[in-house]
Amino acid sequence: MAEELHAQAMIRQADIGGVLFITDASHPLPVSAAAPRSDQVVELDRPTCTGSGLISVLLDLKGVDTCFQAGSVSAIQAFVSSASCTHVVWPPLDTVDEKGRIDYKYATTLFLQRFCREHGSIPTLSVKAQPLQWALEFIRGRVVPSLPVAVHLKYQPDQQGYSNANFEEWLAFLEASIARFDVKFILIGDDEIDGRIRALPNVLVSRHAGSTLATDLALIQTSFAFVGMATGPCNMALFSETPYVIYKNPGHDAEEMLLELGDSDRFSFARPFQRVLRMFETRENLLAEFAHIYAHVSRQVWETRLSKLVDRSRGQ
Repeated sequence: MAEELHAQAMIRQADIGGVLFITDASHPLPVSAAAPRSDQVVELDRPTCTGSGLISVLLDLKGVDTCFQAGSVSAIQAFVSSASCTHVVWPPLDTVDEKGRIDYKYATTLFLQRFCREHGSIPTLSVKAQPLQWALEFIRGRVVPSLPVAVHLKYQPDQQGYSNANFEEWLAFLEASIARFDVKFILIGDDEIDGRIRALPNVLVSRHAGSTLATDLALIQTSFAFVGMATGPCNMALFSETPYVIYKNPGHDAEEMLLELGDSDRFSFARPFQRVLRMFETRENLLAEFAHIYAHVSRQVWETRLSKLVDRSRGQ
């Protein structure tokens, strides 16, 4: 959603005004502000939003500076018509269904793929300076001179059929990597990870250093590469310049993935060394895929990208 918001702003030559949530008293946001009346649109300041992980992460993304809460779609319409400047509402309010909800499919890249065909590229998604600076300091203090590789091993055993990590295969891959690659693998996320993996000398756990979801996303953005499962955090890699290999359970969302990717293992907007594999991970394919990135993406390329991110974190 955040990535498409940037693309829509480019098309309409507009600034991103913010993200607006429609709520009511029976479905309140987890924020300290009271739910608005049905005819109200209220702005949520940063301190108000600290109780919501979702909104806090949105406000840590570059370009999203404000969140609003509305009591109804009609309140948005009244707000837009009475505003002193022109507002473009996306998704358009004519997508509202019979229950008063905006019916829009956010969980697809089809619009972004069309945008890429028409414009030649898509915007790069980025976190703001503060989480970016945290990630840069983590890498300088705990990883360098090795190369940092962000890893997300989704593991939610109650969700059968999803893209859960196979710990035995990842353990074998990470053990074999000790002698083969000068790399520190940074486990992000709050999934419960096999203790044998956490104990490896080439593995770091971001949350042990106090990382949050925003700084985990920053670690994906600043790392040499990303390797992991197809789940929420991997979207940061999809819309970044970071090389990645993402594994998707071939039986999960099979029809949707066929629509998104066809026979390809790359999105049409993907940069070099960015692949989505609809297969189960094994020691062998993990080693082969990562070795390909390690051999063909130079440290200099990563350092140049990192230098630009350092400048960005300083507000340049």
